[in-house]
Amino acid sequence: MALIDNISDLKQALSRQNLKMISNYDVEFYRIAESLFKNFAILVGNVEYRFVELEFYLNIKDETKGITYKRDTEAGEWLVHYSGFDLSFESSIKEEFYGGILIRAITSGDYDNEKKKYINGPLRCLLQVFKGINALDSDSKAPQIIESKSIKAEDIKELVVRTRHGIDEEKRSKSRYRYTIPLGLWPRDNGYKAYPAD
Repeated sequence: MALIDNISDLKQALSRQNLKMISNYDVEFYRIAESLFKNFAILVGNVEYRFVELEFYLNIKDETKGITYKRDTEAGEWLVHYSGFDLSFESSIKEEFYGGILIRAITSGDYDNEKKKYINGPLRCLLQVFKGINALDSDSKAPQIIESKSIKAEDIKELVVRTRHGIDEEKRSKSRYRYTIPLGLWPRDNGYKAYPAD
């Protein structure tokens, strides 16, 4: 399947219409994750943050019921919650079809600088991306997804795929819906307990 490289197609990929037609979520979630890593970023003011680690949640599968935050959202809305923040799928509580993509790790700029600071952990990402937004002024620092091709896109040949992190064993699915950039582009942070095992 072709990667997503523009906002319009990303919005379509996150739509209920698209997600309800999917027969293999492993393939579609992988495609969306790879597209976000290679072709998109979060713009906050004049700083671009690249995605490093993402987790996908969609309650229509039995294995994710009870762990997905309920929401009524348009495709691409931010949902701030107790665990961090999601890029939401088009969701409806009434239809019991809801979910999104938890942002677990990011970095500013591109993946090309080994000394760059990576922001690891969903709450740290939330605090970094949403800090300094002025509630009294119209603010250009509101985070938005933009088209931004990574200069390291060619180095992202195969994503690291794992089971979700931080969910108790009884509710954890065996599905591998947690994606990261290749570990060679993401320096190990020994303080980050969710860093994927080699």
